[in-house]
Amino acid sequence: HAVVGIDTGLTHLSAALGTPTLALFTTTDPALAGASIAGAHARDLGGRGVMPGIDEVRAGLGGILRAAPRCCRCARSTRSPGASPRRWRR
Repeated sequence: HAVVGIDTGLTHLSAALGTPTLALFTTTDPALAGASIAGAHARDLGGRGVMPGIDEVRAGLGGILRAAPRCCRCARSTRSPGASPRRWRR
């Protein structure tokens, strides 16, 4: 899971809570108040008068998702394809 959002309070809150976040800037300078200040799990794209393209957004999102730690449930799941949920082991 990740959040992709424009420069709003909700996007900054997401980053502050540790959620992988990609913040899109178009009218403000991310160097002044970017979401990436929250940590490596957050990235800023674009800037004043610079709209990030879809390829840049996809690449940025892929980067933060690859770098994000896996949740405990996902990391411990040993389910095999086709197994019923009752047989899954953590």
